[in-house]
Amino acid sequence: MKKEKTTKKETKKRVSDCNLIPIVQCFKHHSVLEAAKKLKESNSRYLVVLDGHTPIGIISPSDITSKVVAENKNPTNTRVEEIMTSPIFILRWDEPIHIALVAMLERGLLLCPVIDSDYKCLGLVSLSELVNKSKK
Repeated sequence: MKKEKTTKKETKKRVSDCNLIPIVQCFKHHSVLEAAKKLKESNSRYLVVLDGHTPIGIISPSDITSKVVAENKNPTNTRVEEIMTSPIFILRWDEPIHIALVAMLERGLLLCPVIDSDYKCLGLVSLSELVNKSKK
């Protein structure tokens, strides 16, 4: 069986070479009502929840429906951190694309937050973007 050679160009491809999707964000201390309004205004399917500038969770309309509305909780008094999906998988901006691609495939992720060396969220990378960049 032949070993395939990896070109220098392939080994240099990083998540930072990808086109990132801008995040719609909220903070862990925000109320669920505030989060719901952001989701509606942005027409987004999710919000990245931040603690400072670091992503710590994700909240979606289904989180609000199943964890607040269905449990008859008050969205004004319920904090995002109480219902967010956490922990989340995060990619570093300097991660090689092939490593990021395998990590997302293994976890069944279509989108993933990307952070810099200071843990600041730079945006989201999609699985399709990683696949496309790995081919070029």
